[in-house]
Amino acid sequence: MGTISNSYSAVQSKKVYMEASYASTYYAKCISACEAIIQSTLFSLYKPNPASVDEAVNNLGTMFITKQNVEYIFGKSLNDGTTTSGSNFDVYNSPAQTVTGTASCGRYSVALDLVDTYDDYDANRHAVSGIVKTRVDNQEAVYMPTPVTTFASSYAAINYIRYNNISDPFQNKDARFKAWILYPNSVFRGQTIKIQGGIIKTNGTGSFWTDVSETYGGQTYYAFGDVSGKVSGFYNYANANLGNAVTTGFSLRKFLNPTSYQLYIKTFWYDIRYAEILLNYCESVLENNASSKFTLAQQYLNDIRHRAAYTDNMPLSLDEVLHQRRLELAFESDYLYTLHRRREFYNLNVDPIVKARRHALTPVVDLRDLPSGGRPGTGAR
Repeated sequence: MGTISNSYSAVQSKKVYMEASYASTYYAKCISACEAIIQSTLFSLYKPNPASVDEAVNNLGTMFITKQNVEYIFGKSLNDGTTTSGSNFDVYNSPAQTVTGTASCGRYSVALDLVDTYDDYDANRHAVSGIVKTRVDNQEAVYMPTPVTTFASSYAAINYIRYNNISDPFQNKDARFKAWILYPNSVFRGQTIKIQGGIIKTNGTGSFWTDVSETYGGQTYYAFGDVSGKVSGFYNYANANLGNAVTTGFSLRKFLNPTSYQLYIKTFWYDIRYAEILLNYCESVLENNASSKFTLAQQYLNDIRHRAAYTDNMPLSLDEVLHQRRLELAFESDYLYTLHRRREFYNLNVDPIVKARRHALTPVVDLRDLPSGGRPGTGAR
C-alpha cells in the first residue's frame, strides 16, 4: 500500500490521513471481528462444494435471487407489501431482448477489463489465465480507437482468431463469470442474448456498430447478430439512450430475475455476506503479518475458490486475495472502496490512460472465404 505525500495541505492537517502506526491496531481489530463471526458458526458459504462448474453456476446465481440465511449477514429487503413499489434495478439492467414495451433497459455494460480478470479452468479445473483471446499473435493489449465504424485496411490485416461460435471464447470461464455476467450468445430467460457489433462481408469490406447485413449461401448475416429489434448490444451505439444497448460486449446478470424482467424487484440486497468476512480476514492477516494465522487464511481463500468449482489451491498472497475479492464481490459496491482503501486512485493523473480507461470487445461475423453455411466469429478489442 503506497504512502500519500505529506506535501498536500489536507494531509498535513490530517484531514485525509491516518498515521502508519495506527494500521496494526486496525488490522488486529478486523481480525478479531472476523474471527468472532467465523467462530460463531452461525454463517457459512452458500453451497460451498459444487460437483461441477454447471452446478456452481446455478448455485451462484440462485444465491442472489432466493433469500437464504447461510451466507447473508446484513442487508435490506425491498418487499414493503406494495406490488407497485420497489427497485427498478431489474428492468433497467435487463438485456433489451427480454424486455417488452418501451421500458428503459440494457443500462449496465460490463467492461472487458473485468471479464479478462476472471480466470479460466484447465482440464483439471485448475485456474489459468482468462484473458479473452482474439488474435493469433496474442497481442491482446492492443485496442482499436473508438468510435470506428468502418473496417479499415489496417484492421483487415490483423490475423484475428476465427471461432465457430461467438460464445466459444467464454466456455471455460470462472463459474462466477457465467452466473453474474451476460456474454455474447449466452442464454438468459430462454433467449440467446445477441451482443454482436460488426460484420466483414465476403468482399472484405465491413463495418462496426452499423446496422448492415449480407445474404450469402441462402442465409442473411447481420452486423448485430439479427435485425436490430431482436438484439441487445451495440445498435444505436451513438445514442445509447435511444437504443438501450449494451456497448462493451457484456452486461449484468447478477441480481436479475432468471424468468422475466421485474418492474419492481422485491428481493433482498446484501450489504455484508460471509465471503466478504473471509476476504477481510485474509487481507488483514497478511497486512498485519499475523503468520500464526496464515494457514487458516489460506484455507478461507481457497474455500471461496472451491465454491466457484476450482479444484486447485492457491498460495496465500495479497495479490490473490485482492484478485478473489474483485471477482467474488463484483457489482456489490465493493470495488470502489477497495481502490480507495488500497490507494489505487492515488496519483491517477500520472498515467490516466492505463489506470482509468475501460475497454470493450466487439464480436464480428467474418464472411471472408466462408464456405456456404459456416459462421466464423472474430473479436475486436
